[in-house]
Amino acid sequence: MQEIDQTKLEILLLSHNEITSPTFDASYGSLSLLRHVDLAHNDFRHLRSSDLAPLRSGPGRPAVEYLSLADCGLVQIDATAFEGLDNLTSLTLSRCLVNETVLARAFASANFRNRLLRLDISETYIANLTVGLVGIFNNLVGLFASYCDLAHVDPNLFQHITFPETVDLPQQCILLQPYRPVFLPEGTSE
Repeated sequence: MQEIDQTKLEILLLSHNEITSPTFDASYGSLSLLRHVDLAHNDFRHLRSSDLAPLRSGPGRPAVEYLSLADCGLVQIDATAFEGLDNLTSLTLSRCLVNETVLARAFASANFRNRLLRLDISETYIANLTVGLVGIFNNLVGLFASYCDLAHVDPNLFQHITFPETVDLPQQCILLQPYRPVFLPEGTSE
């Protein structure tokens, strides 16, 4: 049997595996071509600062651009959990059990703020879509925040980020020029 050259691995799909810890050991640090990591639909509650450490960018190290942690049951994300993922352009946290305080703290220390193009925080426990939460990502082309039971979308949000090509907001919210969200009364549609 021929040995597989793991240094050529670009895509790592580990979704639907009943993984209970997102911890990557040091051996993942040698996967210098790794760009895509999918941990969706597993079962871990806490993303610690050290869990993704071997995936952090650097010479001869992975340059992860896509990370999916969707539907993993995440409740807590350490403030520095995303630190060092400098090349991240797509982050999916949909259907996680995190609130806006947890997300804002984790996003504040992220090094990928100017690179992130796609952010999916759909079906999370955020009530307010604010500048403090997502306004720091000024190059978004896709912002997904559907089914969050949003009570408020900051009217200044789209002054802080270039208007995304795709905005997925709750059904009761419409965007008016110049990109100012307006909430319709419950039970009405545009």
